[in-house]
Amino acid sequence: MARESTRPLVHHRPPLLVFIREHLNAAGRLDNPAITLPDEAPRTPGGISFMAGALDGVMGHHGGSAANEERARDVAEMICRVAAKPTRRRLRKLYDAVNTEDVLGLVDPVVEALVAMKPATEVVAQVGTWLASSSPDRGPTKVGIALLGVAGALDGALLHDLGSHEEYTLYAAVAFSNSRSDPEPDLFALARRVDGWGRIHCVERLRDTTNPEIARWILREGFRNSVMNEYLAYIAATTGDLRAALDDPEPDRDLLSAAGDIIDALIMGGPAEDIDDFQAAPDVVARWLDHMDDRAETLSDFITVRTI
Repeated sequence: MARESTRPLVHHRPPLLVFIREHLNAAGRLDNPAITLPDEAPRTPGGISFMAGALDGVMGHHGGSAANEERARDVAEMICRVAAKPTRRRLRKLYDAVNTEDVLGLVDPVVEALVAMKPATEVVAQVGTWLASSSPDRGPTKVGIALLGVAGALDGALLHDLGSHEEYTLYAAVAFSNSRSDPEPDLFALARRVDGWGRIHCVERLRDTTNPEIARWILREGFRNSVMNEYLAYIAATTGDLRAALDDPEPDRDLLSAAGDIIDALIMGGPAEDIDDFQAAPDVVARWLDHMDDRAETLSDFITVRTI
């Protein structure tokens, strides 16, 4: 397990990890999910701003950043030099190189370049731990998380705590997926800490689970998020086997409400698979409507019936 870094500091501001940990409750969730990280640039009146994790989420789902191979190779070489001899000058140069908003477009080509260079994984983990645990800026922290995933020397507590902020959940989820032989327990725990883009990223990586506890959670709760339920409704319906769940002659209220929200989102359609992709849709809709004959009791029930 990688320990939090004791390498020399190249800055004098508190690490973002410390800030996040100060705001985590007993359940490992932020006391204010919308809390702003200290490195957030001041907002321009009337300007466009993104919720935490939104820029990476949108770019990851609906666009992309052009990879600069030369820049990525330079950063990979800096990482190797820092790993070999972590002088303050080398640390500062690497930190400045990865202190960028375009981390999503940088990480994958840097990782590819590192793999080709074949540095020792333990020293890559040391650099990753230093960046992830001591950086006061989000870009270097994200790169550090990615390096830990590549090296496979994960400090689970470090990644879960960082990942509890939506700005980092994607990077923590990818790190767990890349380095764990079975990442599902970590992804499941991380998904329950967040509600926005972070939950979307985690649940998408759990879509093939055969764990009944995880599948049940996705069906009844995990698909709900603060961005759009449409992103995860199809996964909930298929991974959670909504058709089989509605075979129950006396389904509980929570299941009926979840099913109605899933059907609503599937009909609405949008950024992910929708009602046209769901082969069991006719059976699911018919069974849910059958239950509504004598179980309809909420405004949401009425809205879903009208939508159908």
